[in-house]
Amino acid sequence: MRKIIFYILGVVICLGAWSLYRYSAKEGAIFYQGGTYAALYAGNYNQMASVGQIKEKGDFGLGVFDLLDGEMMVLDGEVYQMTSDGRVAKVKRDAGTPFYMMTAFHADSEKELVAIDNFSQLCQILDGYRKRDDVIYGVKISGSFSYIKTAAFARQYYPYPTLAEAAKEQAVFTYENVSGTLIGFWLPDCTGTMNLPGYHFHFLSDDRQQGGHVLEVQLVDGLVQFDEIVEMNIALSGVMTVPLSDGGSVPVLVTR
Repeated sequence: MRKIIFYILGVVICLGAWSLYRYSAKEGAIFYQGGTYAALYAGNYNQMASVGQIKEKGDFGLGVFDLLDGEMMVLDGEVYQMTSDGRVAKVKRDAGTPFYMMTAFHADSEKELVAIDNFSQLCQILDGYRKRDDVIYGVKISGSFSYIKTAAFARQYYPYPTLAEAAKEQAVFTYENVSGTLIGFWLPDCTGTMNLPGYHFHFLSDDRQQGGHVLEVQLVDGLVQFDEIVEMNIALSGVMTVPLSDGGSVPVLVTR
């Protein structure tokens, strides 16, 4: 009888420890954002964090670079820059960003994907797989693509245009028969002007030579992984350096 009691007690302790581990692991899933979309849209393109700082927040994410100089893709802990001339390269830790989204990606669920004809269809399929509408999701899609259309902003100079004005001059790229990863997030409506609700994806090819902000996509087949995130951390202020006409710069405390 005593052995049975000890056995049951051992099982209860193990289950309790496992539950605590699972709870702690999920509680540790945090969505980190630097800057706000409203500030970026208004033309605030100056650095509020370095690449070295955002790498401390996770291994998966996206954003833009200081002076709006290209698109950011963060995959497996490496940070890549896609510039408006079509080049993709790793960036150094001292590179800056005015806006980023980051997390330590841990997949909670995954689904196979096949024969998706466009971005709208992709979003509809992903909506059917998401379990909730009131949390944030990290979304990673690895696969083969028959077609991808991306964009990259060009470097801007002070005084800065609004994001809508800068978008008129962004470079657009098309890729065919390429394998790679869509790096993205889904945000609920409650994020408001802090960010844009819905899906936001950047692309990075397997050979790390192609990328950018995703405008359109056709998927042959692939795997989507979801990371459900229940906590959001937003940095709203920082020190930026404003470039001057004589080539110098001055540090300014900014609040977003």
